[in-house]
Amino acid sequence: MSNIPKSVLHNSQSLRAQQSLNRREEDSEEEVLFTSQCLPCPCIVIPTVAQMPNSMLSIKRSRAPDVFETSIAEHTSAADTVAGNDDLLTEILLRLPIRSLIRFKSVSKHWLSLITNPHFCLRRNPHPNPPSGLFLHRSSRPTNPKFEWVPLDNTQNPTNNAPFSSLTFVNDTSGITILQSCNGLLCCRSFRVREPKSSYYIYNPTTKQFTTLPRPGGGISKTIHGVNLAFDPSKSPHYKVVCVRSSELVPEHYQIEIYSPDTGPWRVSGRPFTAHFDTQFNRGVYWNGAIHWISSWEDSLYFNVDEERLETMLMPLVPDGWDERRFGYFGESRDHLHLVEIYGPSTSRFNVYEMERDYSKWFVKFRVDLDPVSTVFPEMIRSHLHPWDLRYFSFVLLSLVRGEKDEDSFVVLHITGKAIRYNFVDTTFKKLCDFAPSPHDIEGFSGGEDLTIHDILEAPGEVVGKSSYGTLYRASLLKINSITLLRFLRPACTGRPKEVVPAIQFLGSIRHPNLVPLRAFYAGPKGEKLLVYPFYGRGTLAQFIRDGNGESRKWAIIHRISIGIVRGLDHLHSGLERPVIHGNLKSKNILLDRNYQPCVSDFGLYLLLNPTAGQEMLEASEAQGYKAPELIKMKDASEETDIYSLGVILLEILTGKEPIIENSPPAQDVYLPNSMRNAILDNRIADLYHPDILLGQNSDESPVTEERILKFFQLAMACCSPSPSLRPDIKQVLRKLQEMGD
Repeated sequence: MSNIPKSVLHNSQSLRAQQSLNRREEDSEEEVLFTSQCLPCPCIVIPTVAQMPNSMLSIKRSRAPDVFETSIAEHTSAADTVAGNDDLLTEILLRLPIRSLIRFKSVSKHWLSLITNPHFCLRRNPHPNPPSGLFLHRSSRPTNPKFEWVPLDNTQNPTNNAPFSSLTFVNDTSGITILQSCNGLLCCRSFRVREPKSSYYIYNPTTKQFTTLPRPGGGISKTIHGVNLAFDPSKSPHYKVVCVRSSELVPEHYQIEIYSPDTGPWRVSGRPFTAHFDTQFNRGVYWNGAIHWISSWEDSLYFNVDEERLETMLMPLVPDGWDERRFGYFGESRDHLHLVEIYGPSTSRFNVYEMERDYSKWFVKFRVDLDPVSTVFPEMIRSHLHPWDLRYFSFVLLSLVRGEKDEDSFVVLHITGKAIRYNFVDTTFKKLCDFAPSPHDIEGFSGGEDLTIHDILEAPGEVVGKSSYGTLYRASLLKINSITLLRFLRPACTGRPKEVVPAIQFLGSIRHPNLVPLRAFYAGPKGEKLLVYPFYGRGTLAQFIRDGNGESRKWAIIHRISIGIVRGLDHLHSGLERPVIHGNLKSKNILLDRNYQPCVSDFGLYLLLNPTAGQEMLEASEAQGYKAPELIKMKDASEETDIYSLGVILLEILTGKEPIIENSPPAQDVYLPNSMRNAILDNRIADLYHPDILLGQNSDESPVTEERILKFFQLAMACCSPSPSLRPDIKQVLRKLQEMGD
């Protein structure tokens, strides 16, 4: 009984009094004390005539000098007075605890209307309580995630005050994770996001009630890029859910769908639209009646939920010298939208921006200097790096909390093993709690030191490639503020751990401007391996060549890409303590940044595979036209076989043709190098390069001559010599390309 609100206790006592009177109605002389004094406000007891026992029609108090009588008419009149006066009834309801209000919603439709009225909600809670803590998912477990509670006041004991450590309101075999918190409701999802039929839930942690959302898109298997919750109890008692998924009507477009419990199933909103692939639809922020999504590269967007209108959101200017935005934080607190962007040279100093309600501009709300924090907590510094290195300061902005006054506003930082609270106005700071080490977590290299397996498994991604030995995903990781490539290697395809782990650690140490760095890796309990790489803005070289746009026909860009690939390969062959053979060089494994600088990926990947999977990789390379003719087994891959694959790529760039020429006449060789040899024999010079290369020059560039183009062709063909001994080494290729650029 101690957990029952007082108003409920009062109601229970009244009902017991009525039951007592029912049992004793034959004995009218029994002394019964039942007056209005037994029902102090707040409480609701409005009995009807049919519910009244006969003994209640006339109740006597024999020991008092004055005997009073309460007639049924008087009771009915009082009840009708309360029930018929919305103002009086509202005042009574405002004083009830939340659990009682939930029960009283079922009394009548009129009561339901009063209790769910936004004005009632606003009066009951005119000054919402500030958040008391944060939930962090730090567990490395692949299922049944655990949450760590971070109290925002360090006087609390994190263990004793945690509302929950895991979500078990429904039996989801994958476990449940939190996507978003919005005004008291949680948007949740099955933890293993890459399962094709992940479930989504809306959960009220106060009432323990939840809703399982129907599958967006009518159950059609289309990639879901984000599910976002919109809930403002001051406007409506109903929430809405906004889903962004791939359009089944228009390729490379997105489609918005909306779900609301009061309107029924998912419905399409608006037409398919385009957005940059790094737009963080999975990290939407609800503010000002709209869901907001940010992008590092192109326009950020917001969607007005009530008007169902998609708009471009104005963003602060990117500083000179930077190609992309570097987000540190994006979120809402106390009806304010905040943005933090962190650039160099010192990442410990930054501004906190706030958006005007009319979206006219961002303005600087707070200025932050974390240098004093790093003095007290030196673990915040990576001392082996230069102070101007963007990774010199190691911290993550977990949450920005606005107080009723600016003096009460602060930010919560995560540094190694700790959560720190930093007050904006007086610049004071204190430790909130310590974090226990996370066992069996991800091993990070340069650029991935702060990643956890939770960051990886929770990042919504889409499949960009599949092979017999694994799957390649493109995903958005908020912690490191970038799009990443996640390569999963199947347990049955990897080599022995004692050989694979040292090989991965060595590959993770390799750094060069023209090589895609391995940022982190995870070895799962079942033998699966996860490799984490950055993604580059222009996609793969293969896509760039096939798109056939004018940039791919410009000699300056062709030369820049070619010499960049060679420099990366030169570093692998001769710039390390021991040579690294790529083993699977092809245009799909070369990524381009926004300046058309190439970065070679997947080098040495075959070292992580068992012999069977290695052979499957080799067979795929042969089918795609990149395998050197002498290479029979993957374990025999060499610098010479890499040079052959390089030559095929150079021919791709120059001719714009596929390595395997499909639909070719039976007498013609399908492999690109052999096809080019036949063109030479037939004196078909026009087939040796794309004709637009001679035309695709800028006015400020010196025109490229056919002689230079043919020298490039000769170098590519030399790399593709059938005899390994006749192929140039990587140093010779680099020197020849440098001469062509002079």
